[in-house]
Amino acid sequence: HYGDRAHTIAPHLARHYAIAGDARQAVHFFTVAGDQAAAIYAGTEAVAAYRRALALAQEPGAIAGDQLSRLYTQLGRILELSAAYDEAVAVYTEMERAAQARSDQGMVLASLLARATIRTTVNFARNPARGQLLLERARGLARALGDQAAEARILWNLLILSAYTGGDRAQRLAYGEQALALVQRLDLPEQRA
Repeated sequence: HYGDRAHTIAPHLARHYAIAGDARQAVHFFTVAGDQAAAIYAGTEAVAAYRRALALAQEPGAIAGDQLSRLYTQLGRILELSAAYDEAVAVYTEMERAAQARSDQGMVLASLLARATIRTTVNFARNPARGQLLLERARGLARALGDQAAEARILWNLLILSAYTGGDRAQRLAYGEQALALVQRLDLPEQRA
């Protein structure tokens, strides 16, 4: 009922709803405030808003599972863009714990993939061995969930990781062939390129 002004006053609304004890509305408006800050590259403000939203999201009924996954992912991504990779890994690890508490395997998979990306790309938190383990766990989970698109991305990432770390050539070829077969079966032109 705030009309078009709701988004412009989101930080104020979030604080008011938090004080009033309405966690669901506070989470919503802290998330909106975080999204707005992220859109204008105000990383510190985005992180603060997302952290407040996550703290309030722990209350029963405050947030749906898909929204919680998005909130953790947004916070982690802003931290990555700020080169706070270790903090991002901690957020994604917390995300996995929250997902397990909710029995949300899709959210667990998202957490594994986010941490694997950090561990396998060039940054200060790079750790190819950990990245490999995370990708293997993610691959097993993607298979269990029947998420072939995720499995294709994971196989591609395993291939790239192997190429950059001097891994086994035959294994690289196997990763590539399996990924290509999935991409062709699922008709994923972006990944085929």
